[in-house]
Amino acid sequence: MRVLLFERGGTILLERRPPLGIWGGLWSLPELALEDDPRAFARAHFGADVEPTATLAPIAHGFTHFALTLHPQRMQ
Repeated sequence: MRVLLFERGGTILLERRPPLGIWGGLWSLPELALEDDPRAFARAHFGADVEPTATLAPIAHGFTHFALTLHPQRMQ
């Protein structure tokens, strides 16, 4: 899963997850599938014309019942 890191003036963009399902209602970084285009996602969801910059190191996290690897992508 790719997570997008939008930063402006020291503020990070978070979005609220849907109320139902896992982690319902929590705030998180915008996320999309690895194969999806982050520019198109930003345009469609936020009306933002941005460019990917640095791809950060993956973050692996283990839960009791599954493993999750986040692939952070800085956006400018």
